Amino acid sequence: MPFDFTTPKPELKPFTLEDFAAFCRTKPADEEYCGYDPNQCAIAQYTQARGGGRKSSEYYIRNARMFDGGCEKGGLHPLHLAALPIPHTFGAALHRAEQAAAMKMKDSP
Repeated sequence: MPFDFTTPKPELKPFTLEDFAAFCRTKPADEEYCGYDPNQCAIAQYTQARGGGRKSSEYYIRNARMFDGGCEKGGLHPLHLAALPIPHTFGAALHRAEQAAAMKMKDSP
């Protein structure tokens, strides 16, 4: 079947730590993910679960408007800080996302 170019692409909401944490809660805490494969990492799985398709998570990571607040100049987005460190389990990623969200709330005026 040929590709239908008239099909609209899904409009994704900006990525947030809170939404990422909610996604992590849907996974078994001890389930491991590959932290180095941009097509299978936690952010890629999160993106795909939100309707982002099979594109590499790097596509979305580089699309700054997808991020709530964007990246600090020269730094990583908070989602990276939640998903990239070892151990690569959804329970650990959830814990890091909740910590980062709490710090973000604390730093807000």
